[in-house]
Amino acid sequence: MRRYHYEFQTTLNFTAPVTRHYVVLRCLPGSDPAQRVVRCGVTTNPQISLYCSRDGFGNRLLSGSYAPAHDHFSYRAAGIVENNSTQIPRSQPHPMYRHPGLLTRPDEALLDFATAQNTADPEELAAAVHAHFQYTPGVTGPATTAAESFRLGQGVCQDYAQNLLVLCRLKGLAARYCMGITEGEGVTHAWVEVHQNGRWLGLDPTRACRVDETYLRFAVGRDAQDCPVDRGTFQGVTGQTETVSASMHLE
Repeated sequence: MRRYHYEFQTTLNFTAPVTRHYVVLRCLPGSDPAQRVVRCGVTTNPQISLYCSRDGFGNRLLSGSYAPAHDHFSYRAAGIVENNSTQIPRSQPHPMYRHPGLLTRPDEALLDFATAQNTADPEELAAAVHAHFQYTPGVTGPATTAAESFRLGQGVCQDYAQNLLVLCRLKGLAARYCMGITEGEGVTHAWVEVHQNGRWLGLDPTRACRVDETYLRFAVGRDAQDCPVDRGTFQGVTGQTETVSASMHLE
């Protein structure tokens, strides 16, 4: 077991004031025997009241709004978790994890690629995705589909994860997208959990490794469209810049 202190912060700066700002955040980790939340909390600037609920995937949601004019908005999530990869609970996957989401519908090229993989072993499928891609920030975006990034052969962790989801589901495996952070300094990260032998097996096709105690899961879904770390709307004509930082260190 490892005990970590984590912190995640996002800051939006606007070139002109905005009003009626509504936000939905997925930055509270879920708690189970493998990932036990000891303490967690979220603060915002400007300060707003946040209301907690859950989405259809079981993720913890925080929602709130700020009506007055403002030229910036930030939120900070921080807490302590205890991770133990030997305590993954047995579970039954929801049938939706065998079907594509909006960003993980296979095209002909992905169907051919899946057929060419003479295995249904998820670790071997992860290795095939890792070998196909070159890690290249900036060539894809949040709305890029698995098929689009596969054709490019380039992308970031979201693209690696979504292509592994496609392969696993085409091989008859239940698989889900995971969003969170990892040990050290950085930003959000994405990986995959595949249901195998009654438990979820975490695989990171970007780094070509299994998921262990150094990963902290914030949310899951069929693909990235289901579980963005934040989403919001506001009124105003403005440009904006976003700064994101994450840290996770042994306590």
